[in-house]
Amino acid sequence: MKLTTVAVFLAVLSLLLKASEYTRSSFSNTYVKSQSITVSCDISMDSSSNKITMTLVGPSNVWYGVGFGNTEMSGTYSIIVYSTGYVEERYLIGTTPGNLLDSTFTLTSMYTAGSTRTVVLVRDLDYHLPSSYHYEFSVHDSTLETIYGYGTTAGLEYHGTDKRGSATLSVVQSYSNYKNPITNGMSTNKQHGRMLSITILVSCFVIISIILFVAYRHKNQNNGYVSIDNSDHNDFISIDDSTQSKIMDTFGNTYDENDRLVVV
Repeated sequence: MKLTTVAVFLAVLSLLLKASEYTRSSFSNTYVKSQSITVSCDISMDSSSNKITMTLVGPSNVWYGVGFGNTEMSGTYSIIVYSTGYVEERYLIGTTPGNLLDSTFTLTSMYTAGSTRTVVLVRDLDYHLPSSYHYEFSVHDSTLETIYGYGTTAGLEYHGTDKRGSATLSVVQSYSNYKNPITNGMSTNKQHGRMLSITILVSCFVIISIILFVAYRHKNQNNGYVSIDNSDHNDFISIDDSTQSKIMDTFGNTYDENDRLVVV
Protein backbone atom coordinates (compact mmCIF):
# COMPACT_ATOMS: atom_id res chain seq x y z
CA MET A 1 0.00 0.00 0.00
CA LYS A 2 1.47 3.36 -1.01
CA LEU A 3 1.82 6.41 1.18
CA THR A 4 -0.62 8.26 -1.05
CA THR A 5 -3.30 5.74 -0.08
CA VAL A 6 -2.61 6.36 3.60
CA ALA A 7 -2.88 10.11 2.96
CA VAL A 8 -6.28 9.60 1.36
CA PHE A 9 -7.55 7.76 4.42
CA LEU A 10 -6.23 10.50 6.69
CA ALA A 11 -8.10 13.05 4.57
CA VAL A 12 -11.30 11.01 4.85
CA LEU A 13 -10.84 10.84 8.62
CA SER A 14 -10.47 14.61 8.74
CA LEU A 15 -13.68 15.09 6.74
CA LEU A 16 -15.57 12.73 9.04
CA LEU A 17 -14.41 14.62 12.09
CA LYS A 18 -15.39 17.90 10.47
CA ALA A 19 -18.81 16.54 9.56
CA SER A 20 -19.38 15.58 13.19
CA GLU A 21 -19.08 19.19 14.34
CA TYR A 22 -22.10 21.39 14.70
CA THR A 23 -22.03 24.44 12.47
CA ARG A 24 -24.94 26.37 13.99
CA SER A 25 -25.94 27.00 17.59
CA SER A 26 -28.64 29.20 19.02
CA PHE A 27 -29.84 30.39 22.42
CA SER A 28 -33.19 31.99 23.00
CA ASN A 29 -35.08 33.13 26.08
CA THR A 30 -37.87 35.48 27.10
CA TYR A 31 -37.14 36.84 30.56
CA VAL A 32 -40.21 39.02 31.03
CA LYS A 33 -43.49 38.95 29.18
CA SER A 34 -46.40 41.12 30.21
CA GLN A 35 -48.81 43.59 28.69
CA SER A 36 -46.44 46.48 29.30
CA ILE A 37 -42.94 44.94 29.42
CA THR A 38 -41.11 42.39 27.28
CA VAL A 39 -37.43 41.49 27.67
CA SER A 40 -35.93 38.73 25.53
CA CYS A 41 -32.68 37.65 23.95
CA ASP A 42 -32.04 35.51 20.88
CA ILE A 43 -28.52 34.53 19.78
CA SER A 44 -27.64 32.63 16.61
CA MET A 45 -24.08 31.50 15.83
CA ASP A 46 -23.14 30.07 12.44
CA SER A 47 -19.57 28.86 11.85
CA SER A 48 -20.14 28.44 8.11
CA SER A 49 -20.77 32.18 7.74
CA ASN A 50 -18.55 33.06 10.73
CA LYS A 51 -21.31 35.25 12.17
CA ILE A 52 -23.04 35.71 15.48
CA THR A 53 -26.38 37.51 15.38
CA MET A 54 -28.00 38.80 18.55
CA THR A 55 -31.56 40.09 18.77
CA LEU A 56 -32.52 41.94 21.94
CA VAL A 57 -36.07 43.00 22.74
CA GLY A 58 -37.05 45.33 25.59
CA PRO A 59 -39.07 48.40 26.53
CA SER A 60 -38.74 51.38 24.19
CA ASN A 61 -39.07 54.17 26.75
CA VAL A 62 -36.46 53.01 29.32
CA TRP A 63 -33.08 51.30 29.29
CA TYR A 64 -32.68 47.53 29.32
CA GLY A 65 -29.76 45.15 29.11
CA VAL A 66 -28.58 41.55 29.03
CA GLY A 67 -25.32 40.16 30.45
CA PHE A 68 -23.47 36.99 29.44
CA GLY A 69 -21.29 34.35 31.08
CA ASN A 70 -22.56 34.88 34.62
CA THR A 71 -25.70 34.64 36.76
CA GLU A 72 -24.88 37.67 38.86
CA MET A 73 -24.18 41.28 38.00
CA SER A 74 -20.62 41.79 39.24
CA GLY A 75 -17.90 40.89 36.76
CA THR A 76 -20.26 40.39 33.82
CA TYR A 77 -20.02 41.48 30.20
CA SER A 78 -23.29 43.11 29.19
CA ILE A 79 -25.02 44.92 26.37
CA ILE A 80 -27.14 47.93 27.33
CA VAL A 81 -29.84 49.45 25.12
CA TYR A 82 -30.95 52.99 25.95
CA SER A 83 -34.35 54.54 25.28
CA THR A 84 -32.79 56.51 22.41
CA GLY A 85 -31.76 53.27 20.72
CA TYR A 86 -28.09 53.78 21.54
CA VAL A 87 -26.28 50.49 22.31
CA GLU A 88 -23.13 50.06 24.37
CA GLU A 89 -21.07 47.21 25.79
CA ARG A 90 -20.08 47.35 29.46
CA TYR A 91 -18.23 45.34 32.10
CA LEU A 92 -20.33 45.52 35.25
CA ILE A 93 -18.58 45.92 38.61
CA GLY A 94 -20.45 45.20 41.83
CA THR A 95 -23.84 46.87 41.56
CA THR A 96 -22.50 49.72 39.42
CA PRO A 97 -22.50 50.29 35.63
CA GLY A 98 -18.79 49.44 35.70
CA ASN A 99 -16.60 50.16 32.68
CA LEU A 100 -17.55 51.16 29.16
CA LEU A 101 -15.95 48.74 26.65
CA ASP A 102 -14.94 49.07 23.02
CA SER A 103 -17.77 48.11 20.71
CA THR A 104 -17.44 44.71 19.04
CA PHE A 105 -20.97 44.34 17.71
CA THR A 106 -22.42 46.27 14.78
CA LEU A 107 -26.01 47.50 15.03
CA THR A 108 -27.67 46.30 11.83
CA SER A 109 -31.29 47.21 12.58
CA MET A 110 -33.48 48.81 15.22
CA TYR A 111 -37.23 49.24 15.28
CA THR A 112 -40.04 49.90 17.72
CA ALA A 113 -43.50 48.40 17.90
CA GLY A 114 -45.70 50.07 20.46
CA SER A 115 -43.81 50.05 23.75
CA THR A 116 -41.20 47.52 22.56
CA ARG A 117 -37.80 48.24 21.04
CA THR A 118 -35.88 45.57 19.08
CA VAL A 119 -32.20 45.80 18.16
CA VAL A 120 -30.23 43.38 15.98
CA LEU A 121 -26.46 43.14 16.50
CA VAL A 122 -23.86 41.25 14.45
CA ARG A 123 -20.17 40.42 14.80
CA ASP A 124 -17.75 37.77 13.51
CA LEU A 125 -17.45 34.59 15.54
CA ASP A 126 -13.66 34.79 15.39
CA TYR A 127 -13.61 38.50 16.23
CA HIS A 128 -10.36 39.45 17.96
CA LEU A 129 -11.69 40.77 21.26
CA PRO A 130 -10.00 43.97 22.46
CA SER A 131 -10.04 42.98 26.15
CA SER A 132 -10.55 40.08 28.54
CA TYR A 133 -13.73 41.79 29.76
CA HIS A 134 -15.55 41.00 26.54
CA TYR A 135 -17.39 37.70 26.32
CA GLU A 136 -16.24 35.19 23.69
CA PHE A 137 -19.23 33.37 22.26
CA SER A 138 -18.67 29.90 20.79
CA VAL A 139 -20.72 27.71 18.48
CA HIS A 140 -19.70 24.77 20.68
CA ASP A 141 -21.16 26.15 23.93
CA SER A 142 -23.81 23.83 25.37
CA THR A 143 -25.21 26.35 27.87
CA LEU A 144 -25.07 30.10 28.32
CA GLU A 145 -25.47 31.87 31.65
CA THR A 146 -27.24 35.24 31.36
CA ILE A 147 -28.61 38.08 33.44
CA TYR A 148 -31.08 40.78 32.50
CA GLY A 149 -32.33 44.06 33.86
CA TYR A 150 -34.37 47.13 32.93
CA GLY A 151 -35.03 50.45 34.56
CA THR A 152 -37.57 53.19 34.95
CA THR A 153 -35.48 55.93 33.32
CA ALA A 154 -34.00 56.60 29.88
CA GLY A 155 -30.42 56.48 31.20
CA LEU A 156 -28.66 53.64 32.99
CA GLU A 157 -29.66 53.71 36.65
CA TYR A 158 -30.56 51.28 39.43
CA HIS A 159 -33.13 48.75 38.29
CA GLY A 160 -34.54 47.84 41.69
CA THR A 161 -35.10 44.37 43.06
CA ASP A 162 -38.02 43.43 40.84
CA LYS A 163 -36.63 44.37 37.44
CA ARG A 164 -33.71 42.00 37.12
CA GLY A 165 -32.93 38.30 37.12
CA SER A 166 -30.84 35.50 35.63
CA ALA A 167 -31.29 32.40 33.51
CA THR A 168 -29.10 29.62 32.12
CA LEU A 169 -29.98 29.01 28.48
CA SER A 170 -29.66 25.68 26.68
CA VAL A 171 -28.28 25.41 23.18
CA VAL A 172 -30.13 24.29 20.08
CA GLN A 173 -27.56 22.87 17.65
CA SER A 174 -27.89 22.01 13.98
CA TYR A 175 -26.04 21.83 10.66
CA SER A 176 -26.25 24.97 8.60
CA ASN A 177 -25.70 23.82 5.00
CA TYR A 178 -26.34 20.08 4.87
CA LYS A 179 -27.73 17.06 6.65
CA ASN A 180 -25.15 14.63 7.91
CA PRO A 181 -26.11 11.24 6.38
CA ILE A 182 -24.33 9.42 9.20
CA THR A 183 -26.03 11.10 12.17
CA ASN A 184 -29.18 12.73 10.76
CA GLY A 185 -32.21 11.98 12.91
CA MET A 186 -30.23 10.84 15.94
CA SER A 187 -30.10 12.42 19.36
CA THR A 188 -26.96 14.35 20.29
CA ASN A 189 -25.60 11.50 22.44
CA LYS A 190 -26.18 8.93 19.69
CA GLN A 191 -24.54 11.22 17.15
CA HIS A 192 -21.43 11.55 19.29
CA GLY A 193 -21.34 7.78 19.87
CA ARG A 194 -21.67 6.97 16.18
CA MET A 195 -19.00 9.44 15.16
CA LEU A 196 -16.65 8.15 17.87
CA SER A 197 -17.06 4.58 16.59
CA ILE A 198 -16.39 5.65 13.01
CA THR A 199 -13.33 7.64 14.09
CA ILE A 200 -11.89 4.65 15.97
CA LEU A 201 -12.48 2.27 13.04
CA VAL A 202 -10.92 4.60 10.49
CA SER A 203 -7.96 5.29 12.79
CA CYS A 204 -7.34 1.55 13.25
CA PHE A 205 -7.51 1.00 9.49
CA VAL A 206 -4.98 3.76 8.86
CA ILE A 207 -2.60 2.40 11.50
CA ILE A 208 -2.84 -1.15 10.10
CA SER A 209 -2.23 0.18 6.59
CA ILE A 210 0.92 1.96 7.73
CA ILE A 211 2.19 -1.19 9.47
CA LEU A 212 1.58 -3.30 6.35
CA PHE A 213 3.32 -0.73 4.19
CA VAL A 214 6.41 -0.69 6.44
CA ALA A 215 6.47 -4.52 6.52
CA TYR A 216 6.23 -4.66 2.72
CA ARG A 217 9.16 -2.27 2.30
CA HIS A 218 11.24 -4.17 4.83
CA LYS A 219 10.56 -7.52 3.15
CA ASN A 220 11.88 -6.25 -0.17
CA GLN A 221 15.12 -4.80 1.18
CA ASN A 222 16.84 -8.24 1.56
CA ASN A 223 18.77 -7.43 4.74
CA GLY A 224 20.28 -4.17 3.61
CA TYR A 225 20.99 -4.76 -0.08
CA VAL A 226 18.91 -4.81 -3.24
CA SER A 227 19.24 -7.45 -5.92
CA ILE A 228 19.59 -6.20 -9.49
CA ASP A 229 16.98 -8.25 -11.31
CA ASN A 230 13.92 -7.78 -13.46
CA SER A 231 11.10 -8.97 -11.20
CA ASP A 232 8.43 -8.16 -13.79
CA HIS A 233 9.93 -10.68 -16.25
CA ASN A 234 11.44 -13.09 -13.70
CA ASP A 235 14.92 -12.89 -15.21
CA PHE A 236 18.11 -10.96 -14.59
CA ILE A 237 19.12 -7.60 -15.99
CA SER A 238 21.88 -7.98 -18.51
CA ILE A 239 24.95 -5.90 -17.58
CA ASP A 240 27.92 -5.51 -19.90
CA ASP A 241 31.48 -5.97 -18.67
CA SER A 242 32.22 -2.24 -18.54
CA THR A 243 29.17 -1.48 -16.37
CA GLN A 244 29.84 -4.48 -14.14
CA SER A 245 33.44 -3.32 -13.65
CA LYS A 246 32.29 0.17 -12.61
CA ILE A 247 29.79 -1.34 -10.12
CA MET A 248 32.48 -3.59 -8.65
CA ASP A 249 34.93 -0.67 -8.31
CA THR A 250 32.30 1.37 -6.52
CA PHE A 251 30.54 -1.16 -4.32
CA GLY A 252 32.81 -4.19 -4.27
CA ASN A 253 32.43 -7.66 -5.70
CA THR A 254 29.28 -8.82 -3.86
CA TYR A 255 26.99 -11.70 -4.79
CA ASP A 256 23.98 -13.28 -3.11
CA GLU A 257 23.35 -16.96 -2.40
CA ASN A 258 22.11 -17.43 -5.99
CA ASP A 259 25.31 -15.94 -7.44
CA ARG A 260 23.53 -12.72 -8.46
CA LEU A 261 25.37 -9.40 -8.41
CA VAL A 262 24.00 -7.16 -5.69
CA VAL A 263 24.53 -3.52 -4.65
CA VAL A 264 25.17 -3.04 -0.96
